[in-house]
Amino acid sequence: MGSLSNLLISKIFLCIPEFHSHNEAMKKSIFGLVFLSTTCFTGLGFAGGLDLTTTYSSRISAMGGGHISLATDAHAPYYNPAAMSFVNRFAFTANFFPLIYQNEAPVGADDALKKSKMSVAPLFYAGAVYRVHDRVHLGLAVYPTALQGQSYSGVDYNDNDLQDLELSIRLMRIEIAPSISVRLLEKLSAGASYRIGYTQYDKKAGVFASTGQPGGSFLDTTVNSWDAKGFKFGLHLEDLHGFSLGVSYRLQQKLTLSGTTKVAGTPIETKQFVTIPMRLEVGSSYRFWNERLTAAVSYAFTQNSKITFDDTQITGFPPESTRQPLQYRDGHSFYAGMDYRHPLSESRSFRVGAGYSLDTAVTNKRYPSPVLPPDAAYHGANIGGGYSFGNHEIGLSVNYGGYSSTTTERGTDPAPIDQTIFLGKYSTRSLGLVLDYQMSF
Repeated sequence: MGSLSNLLISKIFLCIPEFHSHNEAMKKSIFGLVFLSTTCFTGLGFAGGLDLTTTYSSRISAMGGGHISLATDAHAPYYNPAAMSFVNRFAFTANFFPLIYQNEAPVGADDALKKSKMSVAPLFYAGAVYRVHDRVHLGLAVYPTALQGQSYSGVDYNDNDLQDLELSIRLMRIEIAPSISVRLLEKLSAGASYRIGYTQYDKKAGVFASTGQPGGSFLDTTVNSWDAKGFKFGLHLEDLHGFSLGVSYRLQQKLTLSGTTKVAGTPIETKQFVTIPMRLEVGSSYRFWNERLTAAVSYAFTQNSKITFDDTQITGFPPESTRQPLQYRDGHSFYAGMDYRHPLSESRSFRVGAGYSLDTAVTNKRYPSPVLPPDAAYHGANIGGGYSFGNHEIGLSVNYGGYSSTTTERGTDPAPIDQTIFLGKYSTRSLGLVLDYQMSF
């Protein structure tokens, strides 16, 4: 890092008068943290469309996730608003989805392999659908699309000013989705969902005391924004001789997050530019054996190739020090599963299901990051069950999966990447539990 620091450090501190009084060692340390956090620790890829493979609804999750043809309940505003048309009169659901995950990557001097701290994302979902007319349903849902982060501690570099570091990111995005569906024919409907979102992103790099307060050199970034320009559209065909089909389309969004970066305690205006890419989903399901068995397959295409940079702008810092390449690839997701519902009485039944999910790699092997999924396909196994009694149902599903990839050569474009990408194994492991309650009548 030394040669790059010497090349750029004069540009940075000439632009920021508050730092003129710092000695050269402190300046080098501060720059090193900025450089590390914006190259090695790019993190807003989470908000850039790396959609969770397994999400809300214990039934859909147990069958692999992503089955929009099965969302004919209060999960419809999230999966496919058109499916709301097949709610009888009213439906409500509440989900709690703790997602536990850990990354492992070469972080620090000599490509040292380190595990991140174990993280728990307390995801949740609350939604309701109401029929206001024979052909019109309205719905509303609130849910996070991201509530996660990673943290590494005790990170050392071959530099006396960059020892025993903590590097961390935290990302939160919550959406509110008012939705409408219209029944076009007896078994065919169309729907739309409007997405209002709040996004907050935090990044820290430095030496922190046990109290969490910064000690020595540190960098602390917080940016956030509200947005109200997201849309999702869908079509749904329900139970045509046991066959159902769903199609949904999410429009691309471009967001600008604003906030500050505290560099050695001095706040500096910061902006972060984010792209949430277009996503197209298609799913089908078939009920047979007196409607006790259901088989489902689904596919999703996410235009992640629109995500080209982790684009941070810190006032006074040269763009080449804070804008780093990502060069994502388009994502393809596949889901398959089955479930069986067994009646216990006229008003009670239980169900069991299992499924499999596959996400192709979207990150670029030339630019690996300790906090992003590696350049490898995600494979997930899912299982779950539920119990229905009267107008109520409770369900639980468990999913486990991960990615693993090995980087054997350093990138060469742009040249500074050579000094920040480390060789070795990059992996992510996750365990998710979806617990939900549904009521309908």
